[in-house]
Amino acid sequence: MNKLKEENRLQFVKAPHLFEDDEDDTDTLELSLHDLLEAYNKVKSRVSITEESYVVVQREVYTKEEAVIFIASKFKDRKSLKMTELLTFDEPRSKVVQVFITILVYQSKSLSYYAHR
Repeated sequence: MNKLKEENRLQFVKAPHLFEDDEDDTDTLELSLHDLLEAYNKVKSRVSITEESYVVVQREVYTKEEAVIFIASKFKDRKSLKMTELLTFDEPRSKVVQVFITILVYQSKSLSYYAHR
């Protein structure tokens, strides 16, 4: 435990405790640009990235039209389905999201139709 504390002490810089809890919070706090830059540099020094890091996000395309065809095929001979019968959740995330969105849009149009009758 002491070793971990020592490693953390070397890695993290604690902010100075210039403002204690017993001070009156109604006073206006004045900071100069220098104070803000100094605080920014202290925070920045806590984070060290030794190499550039990138995140690559693959675009998964599953269109509304594909979702409509998929849903229609599932409901071809059925009037209702359980969610587990509609999706296995082994599908790509984009497919699951697009199917949900398509169902929600369809439901909102149905509700809107009945509300205006």
